[in-house]
This record gives sequence, structure tokens and C-alpha cells, in this order.
Amino acid sequence: MKVFTTNGTGWIGSHVVPILLAKGYEVTALARSEESAKKLEAQGVTVLRGDLQDTEVLSKGASEADAVLHLAYNHDFTKYGKESAELDFAAIKALAGPLEGTDKPLVITTAVGTPRTPRPLETEQAVDDITNPRGRAELVAAAYATKRVRVINMRLPYSVHGDNDPGFITLIVQAAKKHGFSAYIGEGTNLWSAVHVDDAAKLFLAAIETPADKFPSNPTSLHGVGDEGIPTREIAKTIGDKLGFETKSIPQSDAISHFGFVGAMFATGSNPSRALTTEWTGWEPRGKGLLEDIKTGTYIQ
Repeated sequence: MKVFTTNGTGWIGSHVVPILLAKGYEVTALARSEESAKKLEAQGVTVLRGDLQDTEVLSKGASEADAVLHLAYNHDFTKYGKESAELDFAAIKALAGPLEGTDKPLVITTAVGTPRTPRPLETEQAVDDITNPRGRAELVAAAYATKRVRVINMRLPYSVHGDNDPGFITLIVQAAKKHGFSAYIGEGTNLWSAVHVDDAAKLFLAAIETPADKFPSNPTSLHGVGDEGIPTREIAKTIGDKLGFETKSIPQSDAISHFGFVGAMFATGSNPSRALTTEWTGWEPRGKGLLEDIKTGTYIQ
């Protein structure tokens, strides 16, 4: 089976690709730089040079594959609402087009959380927030489900954590070091979801290996969630204890000035369920939880 993936050397892709290769898949990956290309080729991956703007290259990769994983996204938050979103939508269309009429899987990466007021536990069958670019991406992909593309939305939490994680928890730790204390916002009861990167990678494999008749619909959404909801004050306290800092509350009005853009997420959070994902695919998270990873991993050394 041939798999084409974007961002095969990224944070998640660098964990997905070895799993695919170990299972005997032939992997082709998009590589933007010579450095990325060499890393992929050293693993036995076929490389297509280009980036998300190269829609012809994306379509070529998809046309030669039995399954497509879209892991890339431009996380420049100054362009998040418009330029990054439009680039993502065009990439999804370029990847989906060659799969029309084939019933082959296209797995796109979206999110279980957006900066908004917390709401009851979100299930896989909930419609994502279409005011957010990641939610709108699901609508773009869904249009191809009626054209016999098997669309799977891989919704990931704010924290896909593990050693050398470049993501939000690293930024929250940096804020604590900068200000000399570990902060949470308000009462810190809002919930934060997370998954270990190794578990997330295994779910991408499960997504393409699970037979279509195991899913209730097309498109289908999966929740790659380990910790379904950790109070943010517990995250702050774990960071503070590890650093030897005081942990204290700050008002929501100070969230952005204290944390930077991640303050919008840390002030709200999300608490999604993975129950249906496990029922449909058999996937169960096995890796360390986020708090244990903060205590024993590479976030604070």
C-alpha cells in the first residue's frame, strides 16, 4: 500500500512516517527543503519536492497513492485566519481531487479545540466550529465525500506532547521562566486536552487501516485525545513545582500579555471525548499523560 503524506519531517509527521515504514507501507512525502528531503530519503521515503503552494505536486502525490495524510499547516499565527487557511483549503482540494471515485482515504488534520468558552464534552459526531479555519477545513474536505473520497478528519488537541515538543506547553513554560512564576487564568478550572505524539501517530495509521464499514458515516471525525480534560491550574502547578516557582492566578485580561497568543487557548480550553474513536478503530492511548511528561520529559531540564 502506498501512502502520500505532507510534512513528513514535522513534529507529528516525523513520528508517523517510521510507523508506516515499519508496517511495510511505501511512503512518499512532500519535502520543502533539501534538509527535509535528505532526512526522508535516509529512511527510504520517496520524496516529492515542493510546498503547500505547489498544488500540481500535491495532486501528483495523491494520484499515485492508496491513502493520503495531510499533516502540514502554516502555523504563522499572524496569517492564521486568512492566508494560512486559504493555503490549507487549496491543498486539501489538490489532494482530494485525484482520489475522486476511488473510495481511498484522505486524512486531514484539524483540531478539537478552538479559543472559545468551554462547552460540554465534545464527541466525534459534533460539528466543528466553522468560524475557525480548522473547522472550515472540514467543510472543504466534506465536499469530496459525496465524490467517493473517504474523508477522515483527524482532530487533535492543543497539546500533542513528547520530548522536544515545539508546541504550546513549551511556550507556557517559557512564559513562567520569563515572569518568574507559573500562571493560570482566573480559577484555572477550564480544561485542556492533550495526547502523546506517539499515540497520535498510531491513530493516523489506524485511520487508514480501519475498514470503511467500521465508520458510521463519510466524512468521519476521529479524536486523537489522551487526556480528555486537565484543569489548567494543574498544568500551571506542575510547571511551577518543576521550576521551583510560585503558582498563581492572573486575570483573563492579562492572558495575552503574559503568555502571548497561546494565552487565548489557555484561557478557554476544550474537553473532547475519544470514546467513539476507540469504538470505531480500537485505538487506545498508551503514552505518558501530559502532567507526567512535564515532570519527567524535556520541557524543563
